[in-house]
Amino acid sequence: MPDDKDNHLIDNSLLYFHSRSSLEDGYLNYRKDNQDRWPSYTIENSKKTLKAIASMRPGEKHESRMTLSETNIVQEKMVDLVQQMSDSCCDVWDIAVAKYIKFAQSPTDMLPITASEILKERGMPLRAEYKLSVARDIEILSNLWINVMEMERIETYEDRNGKKRTRKAKWRGRSKALVVTSEFGRVKPDNDIVPMKWMYRPGDIYSSFLLSEAKTFSILSSKVLEYHATRDVMLKRIGRYLSYSWRCRAYRGAYTLPIKLDTLLRAAKIVNGCESPKRTLERFEKALDRLTGDGIVGAWQWHPEDYDLFVFDKRKGWWDRVLQWRCILEPPQTVLDQYQKIQCQEPSVIEPPDSNFAAKLKIARLTCEISQSRLAEILEVTPLYVSYLERGVRSPGPKLRARIEKWMKK
Repeated sequence: MPDDKDNHLIDNSLLYFHSRSSLEDGYLNYRKDNQDRWPSYTIENSKKTLKAIASMRPGEKHESRMTLSETNIVQEKMVDLVQQMSDSCCDVWDIAVAKYIKFAQSPTDMLPITASEILKERGMPLRAEYKLSVARDIEILSNLWINVMEMERIETYEDRNGKKRTRKAKWRGRSKALVVTSEFGRVKPDNDIVPMKWMYRPGDIYSSFLLSEAKTFSILSSKVLEYHATRDVMLKRIGRYLSYSWRCRAYRGAYTLPIKLDTLLRAAKIVNGCESPKRTLERFEKALDRLTGDGIVGAWQWHPEDYDLFVFDKRKGWWDRVLQWRCILEPPQTVLDQYQKIQCQEPSVIEPPDSNFAAKLKIARLTCEISQSRLAEILEVTPLYVSYLERGVRSPGPKLRARIEKWMKK
């Protein structure tokens, strides 16, 4: 998948997605209590396949040499950096990772990056105050430690016949989010440096996977980076979430599976929508319209079975019902074209087209008197893929075939 001026390739691992999300409202997430010396945040997904601790700290080597008074000063500094975490920090991380994916040859390669380069990617003017903001975001990332206590990852291995295969494995590790070895910039009167250029690479827990055979990249639109970090925060966060979600669905081609409104609002960190539900819903719909107009979303609509124009009455609990509405979001054609290549890379698990199976599937669907769209929802694939199956253009993999056969037996 090529990286061009309109799109960037970024890490699509579960670890990167959740650790980046923790920065969006860092001042709400990272806490320092009596048991921990440094502001920390627990990263954990709903399926319990990932558990990690993210913390703002200088590192164990530095900590071991600090006196008590020095420790107190550094702790205050780390708390101050947490207060300055924002979506701009996420943008800087995405830009740094995208450049690394594009140019790095090995996990230990160090690459140069400048404040001007980052601002250009974000569509911002090259002003001094904005460059200082970039320097602050780099400082945050270079002091952010991720301690992975448990994570499922895909690793490659050779079977007895010498064929490469993949399997799930447990993994643990710890590193910084961003490793910065050198800083260059102007010198202040107190001889301190105001850095404007850095030599960097992603931390080991990211860089070792980014260049491995089991790497997974998602397409992030440049427009997401260009949105304002405060005024357009909903656009940024939904854009990042969809970039991750569509890549996860690419192998099955199930891009248009509905997503609940509650899920999308949580992705945008909007948890107080009940205080002004109508306004929240209007903001959300306007955001999706703008994402569509900017080419980040191909098209969107509410699920026909959910959308109720008469829901806005004074019945108690109407907002809870609206949160269960399902939204259908289609990726733009450029994303579909690139991810289509991923689907084409799965011939090892897909059997040759079976005309008898295709005919049986179509007869079963017509007998049940349901549309291809409805069958696609049941099978968790796209209507287009159901059409391919019924025409014998594609054959399902073992798991999907098992689901289809179970459905046909009902």
